[in-house]
Formats: sequence, C-alpha cells, structure tokens
Amino acid sequence: MRPGIWAFLLVVMSWTASADVVLLDEYWVPEIAVNDVVVKEIDTKATGDATQAKYGECSVQLVNETGFPNVRFIGSAMVKLAELSAGQTEARLWYRTDAWTGAWRLEIWSYHEEVADQPVKILETNLDGGADEGALIADNEWHQAKGILLAAGSYDEMPQDLNLVTYVWLAPTSGWGVAHTTYVDRIEAVVIWGDKAGQAAPEPARRVRPNPGAQTDGPGWVWFEGEDAIESNVPPGGVLAPFNVTEQGLLSNGWWMQHHSMKDRTATWEVNVPEAGTYTFWSRGLGSNFDWAWDDGEWRHYVAGFERVNEVKIRDHDVGELSVSWTDLGKVELSAGKHKLRFRGVEPDDAMGFDAWLLTTKPFRPNGADKPPA
Repeated sequence: MRPGIWAFLLVVMSWTASADVVLLDEYWVPEIAVNDVVVKEIDTKATGDATQAKYGECSVQLVNETGFPNVRFIGSAMVKLAELSAGQTEARLWYRTDAWTGAWRLEIWSYHEEVADQPVKILETNLDGGADEGALIADNEWHQAKGILLAAGSYDEMPQDLNLVTYVWLAPTSGWGVAHTTYVDRIEAVVIWGDKAGQAAPEPARRVRPNPGAQTDGPGWVWFEGEDAIESNVPPGGVLAPFNVTEQGLLSNGWWMQHHSMKDRTATWEVNVPEAGTYTFWSRGLGSNFDWAWDDGEWRHYVAGFERVNEVKIRDHDVGELSVSWTDLGKVELSAGKHKLRFRGVEPDDAMGFDAWLLTTKPFRPNGADKPPA
C-alpha cells in the first residue's frame, strides 16, 4: 500500500473538546477472525429483535462451536495517547452470552508510518466480565466488562499528540472449545483519572442503510447517493467512514461509499432519467483517480484532483486532510428511462470515496451536500 493511503489513517477529529472516545458502536467490520469464530454484524432492524443490541440498532455476533471468539475490528474511531493515557483510561464493552465463560483481553492497535509498515499494538487490558477470575457471565443478559488500559507493544514509539485511527482486538485468554453465541456492543475508552476525566465522547456515527437504486429528482436534475449502488464489491465500514455524527453531517445522507484502496473495486448505480437531454454530470467525492462509463459506453478517466470545487474538510491529519468536493465530469447525452453508471478503480492504488452523483440540465452551484433546489 502506498504511504499516502496510510496517511488517511492518521486523521484527527474535527474538534478537540473531548478525551473519551466510542471505539465501536454501530459499524462492526472484522479484519482478522481466528480460532474458528464466526463473526456477523447484527442489524436489529433486519432481525426484528431489539434485544440483540444494547445501544443503537446494531451489534456484533460471535459464534463458536470449537475454539474461542478471537477477532480484530478495523476502523474503530480515533485515540490520542496524550489524552487517553495508559493507566488512566478504562476500556468498557457491553456483552451478552448464552454459554461462554471465558475471559477477554482487549487490545488497541494503530498505525504510524514512522513506527511500522502495518498496525501495531499500543494498549491492552484484561477485561473483568463480572464472574470469577474476570470471566463473562453466561446468563444471556447484557453485562459490562471493564479494564484499565496499559501500555503495550509500540506504545512508547507512537506520537502522543496525533489522533490515530484504531483497531480493536478481542483476544480470549481462557474458555477454549465452548459452543456459544455472544453479542458485543459499544466499546469505549473512558478517562477515569487525571485532568481529562469526565469529558464525554462525541456521539458515534449512526447507522445509514443503503437503498440501492434510490434517487431524488426535480425539474431538470437527478441526484443519487454513493452508497446506493445496485452492485458493488467495496467492503463496508472502513477508516474513511465518518466516525461521529458531526462528520456524518458533512456528507449527503450521512454516509458515502469509501475504501482505503481502489484496487479491483467496482460499482454500478442505476438511475431513471425523467426526460432525454444533454446533462452535466457532477460527482461529489474524495477526488481520487477513477474510471466511469454510462451503460455500455466507453470508459472515461478522471484524474485525481482535477477541477475540484467546493471542498469541505472532514478531518485533518498531520500531512494533509480528508475532504469531500465536487467535480464537473462533463456532458452526457441520455435518453429517457433507466441507465447504469459504472465505476472501476484504477492505478495508482489509491483511496476512494463517492458521496453523491448529480445529473442536471441547468446551471449548478455546489454548496456542500445541498441538492439543486437549495
């Protein structure tokens, strides 16, 4: 992966008022799952069982017949070590299990290109699940497990004043080979000692469910969302996703299709054009290189950064910023009826992000996530 991609992992929050952080809440994307664990993100709106989540509408389900639940999650918000100091910060999670009485070690991993070429462990704690020797309580009710985070691995090598995107690893220390179903919800890092204690965490990002094929239209224009593709191999979640509701407010519909790598990524959107005409085709997104085509037409190439306008910063980091902006991709002739927009990633292997698309026959002055009537 190119160094520029990892730079996006070193993002900082859009404000500095808070020390506590919600690491995982509504989005649970496993990066590593070992020891026979089956990991599944649970959407209680889909299952119809609200008890499967403690907060919000989503949780993660871990199932083992053998082995034990050992999993690392990617893109779990940000920490600044100067604020979430080792020995002063408590990790907390909610869990519910029907049979597993093992114990967990919670590890926080992060990346910095001057330390290593991949994420490294920086903090860890043995969680106390409430039963004997810190084991979990297996009564199929929600309980909270806690533990003081201590320095681990490359903690001393990491910059203290950078907010770093993190990964959370739940690594069991006992309980091998117990068949069970376990749910986990809202993993937090909370400062309980020192001058940063008592500063509430920002509200974490809320669930946005894709609506494939959806669109909004008006006289002479059609708008459709990046996350509403009818086909896509872009993984969910990820480090470029909004981590809190403030960042969500900068994006159309509160979400976008994004990934830290363009390699082999493809997507297709379907749009119903109300009337035939010559449309100006606009894209709101990250501004990286990509190829696009309408229907079975020839591929056209967008060069990263070309004529980006109305740029809105989502987060800063030490060498630049993560932002979203508008680009005029030119004129397209479209007949009335259904059409497909195709996307494919191109080299260099760079990050991608698509917030919204717009077809319009009228002049358009971009203003953040506002649609043409605004």
